[in-house]
Amino acid sequence: NIKLDIFEDNHSTKIGDDLKIEGNMWTNYQFEKFLGQYTKNIAVYQEKVLPQIQKGVISSLLAVRDSVLQNNQGCQEVFGYDFMVDTSSNVWLLEVNSSPSMEYSSPITNRMVKEVLHNLAEMAVI
Repeated sequence: NIKLDIFEDNHSTKIGDDLKIEGNMWTNYQFEKFLGQYTKNIAVYQEKVLPQIQKGVISSLLAVRDSVLQNNQGCQEVFGYDFMVDTSSNVWLLEVNSSPSMEYSSPITNRMVKEVLHNLAEMAVI
């Protein structure tokens, strides 16, 4: 899911018919739709933004894999990634949290946290 901070004079909590911002967050689908409208390129999320996010996650995990694996053999860990997307659709990794918040602070985090915990339990069984 995507946290959206808008710093414009005329921002609104609703952008378009189905782009309501819930607690400063959008689903990936909503963010993809927004970027398509903003950039006039409906494929920009899939073709440019998402690959950069994936590369950032993979690169950061590879950079610390020895220390993470050494300290957590046989354990699962959840990381929270914060990215920023600039007006040219470049993605910037801001930070990685080793203990991200798992509270139900918005309707989106309510759904997201439940999915993460469910998926984590499934991975632990495999």
